[in-house]
Amino acid sequence: MCFLGEMLIRARKKIEEDLAGSPRWWYFSPALYSQYLLVSYLINKYIFSGKVLDLGCGLMHWRKFIESRGLIYHSLDINQRSKEVTYVADIQNMWVVPTMGYDGAICLDVLEHVPNPWRALREIYRILRPGGVLVVSVPHLSRLHDIPCDYFRFTEYGLSHLLEETGFEVLEIRAKGGLFCFLGHQVSTLIVSITWPIWGLRQLTWLLNRFLITKMLYKIDRIMGLERFFPLGYVGVARKPSIQEV
Repeated sequence: MCFLGEMLIRARKKIEEDLAGSPRWWYFSPALYSQYLLVSYLINKYIFSGKVLDLGCGLMHWRKFIESRGLIYHSLDINQRSKEVTYVADIQNMWVVPTMGYDGAICLDVLEHVPNPWRALREIYRILRPGGVLVVSVPHLSRLHDIPCDYFRFTEYGLSHLLEETGFEVLEIRAKGGLFCFLGHQVSTLIVSITWPIWGLRQLTWLLNRFLITKMLYKIDRIMGLERFFPLGYVGVARKPSIQEV
């Protein structure tokens, strides 16, 4: 890997750690901003009470949002990144998670990193209670990342097929961001990462990036309708049928 690539990976990781749990994280790029707006809307719309499991939680960026809605937040990750992670397991084999133990689950940009997404979705189906809801996001336009564990890209139709094949009822699938969000994410990653270590320049770059790249390019995608034909990715909502429906 080239020096610049290694530097950007390290810098982005440091930024994410510095902003873990902060709402500022969602303004890092138009890609993250579009994800946050759509996922938060769909959680508000479909998950009303009970326990929610954050699958592939990473630094638990969604914890405060979920808890602020009166929901019980639990987390799962393949690595013990924090003592506060509820479960350490592979999403394809979550034997440590009780069957029908959760009312909701979020699985955000995880399925592209597992070699068998069908198996992962069957496990999610298992741990949800009847009537439980899954909010899942997947990429369509994306550079290679987390190499070598970067296996798939998805279309709306592929995601729908995956969910239905594993027993879920698809409630809706929406595009998140478009071509400008994808391009803007690369620009944001470059300029914010380069200036992050420099006090003063960091704050100026962050402010300019937030309004001139993150928010502006997100709005351009929406105005031009680029999400339809050049989707950055998709967010789907699926429900495990209730016992009466099975």
